[in-house]
Amino acid sequence: MEDKIIEKIRVNKRRLSKIYNLIKKNTDTEARMIDSDTLLMFQIISKIDEELTDIIYMILDSKNS
Repeated sequence: MEDKIIEKIRVNKRRLSKIYNLIKKNTDTEARMIDSDTLLMFQIISKIDEELTDIIYMILDSKNS
C-alpha cells in the first residue's frame, strides 16, 4: 500500500516539475525585475515539492520501522 502512495506522490512531483519548468521557460530570468506573482508561484511550487518529499521520507521511515 505504501508503495502505491509513494508512486502517486512521485507522479505528482513530476507534474509539479513540469509546471515549474513551464513557468521558468515563460519567465525572463535575465530581467532585472521579476513579477512578484511569478516569484510567488516559484515559492509555492518549491514548498509543495518540499512537503511531498518529506511525506515520501516519512512513509519510507515508517515502513522501515
